[in-house]
Amino acid sequence: MLLLASVGFLTYRIGLEVLVVVLVTGVAAVAVVQSKALTMAILARAERFSLTASHVSRIRAFYLSAHRLLQWRSLGFAVGLGLVSWFGECVALFVVLWGLGLEPSGTLLLQATFVLAMATLVGSISMLPGGLGTAEGTIAFLLVATVGVGSDLAAASTLLIRLCTLWFGVSVGLLALAILLRRTSLDQSSPSPLPSTISSRFRSGSL
Repeated sequence: MLLLASVGFLTYRIGLEVLVVVLVTGVAAVAVVQSKALTMAILARAERFSLTASHVSRIRAFYLSAHRLLQWRSLGFAVGLGLVSWFGECVALFVVLWGLGLEPSGTLLLQATFVLAMATLVGSISMLPGGLGTAEGTIAFLLVATVGVGSDLAAASTLLIRLCTLWFGVSVGLLALAILLRRTSLDQSSPSPLPSTISSRFRSGSL
């Protein structure tokens, strides 16, 4: 998202503070994860304190997994994959704006990419689930500021793109959860079958 948002920043000069905060935080986190000796030393020192000692083993397991996932080769692949997948959502916003009457162009695609990427970053900084509220507000604000649409069209575009991306996925997940819970409850309520050895004795009459 930083890569996608930086393309628009070079054009519109909006959101430098957000980009810098996310970039510095991300680079610092990766640097700490890459430094295995430093992290293990910090965890070893944390084991000496009663307040943190009980949590160190879980933190160490989490760190070892993160260290493997955030190796430069794996990280590069993940960033490339994320770049493609998130750009798909930027294209979706472009299609929404196109469908609402804006003229399709390379400029509109650039604007849509910047708006959605920037809103996603702001939503992630807010630490709210799905960036709820903050992402929507950022999308609407940036559509007015960069694309130049009215507030009504900006609100409609925001609702549509969030419905088609965030809430569609949430709805599919809730449906899958409901089906899973129903199947689990049915499995628990059904009587367990007799062991095969006992049932065979019943059939043979030996019992």
